[in-house]
Amino acid sequence: MRNTVDQDSRAKSAAGAAELPEVMVSLWQRLATALKLADALSKTNLTIGQFVIMMHLFKNGPLSMSELSDLANISGPTTTGVITRLERGGLLTRGHDPEDRRKVIVDVTPAGARIVVDAMAKVRKRWGLLLNKLRPSEQEGLVALLEKLVDGE
Repeated sequence: MRNTVDQDSRAKSAAGAAELPEVMVSLWQRLATALKLADALSKTNLTIGQFVIMMHLFKNGPLSMSELSDLANISGPTTTGVITRLERGGLLTRGHDPEDRRKVIVDVTPAGARIVVDAMAKVRKRWGLLLNKLRPSEQEGLVALLEKLVDGE
């Protein structure tokens, strides 16, 4: 009998794991809506993907195309397309590394930095409103869980 229970538990766990990505996608969509990411970016004409690239550059400073691709978790060709559009818009610059001319370095322009700062202020404000629904211990727990997820620990 015990073996049957263990098999049932494993089956339920496997089924739950299969459903988890759908739940996470749904939660991500609902969180993006709750944070009003689209509203924060509406006046910038940026997609969320473009904004992610901009945030990485703002936070880390100049990066190579491959570093940026890795950080944003997007393919090299996709990164090139995003960078080209942002560069045309005057939000990023692209140049060669003076020490290795084969390496392309990307950086955010002052205009791009202003967009990141303005949009992040809106997102931070919205996060504050959402987190205020939680007790301080719940906020700390949420942050710890999210860090565990993204850091892979």
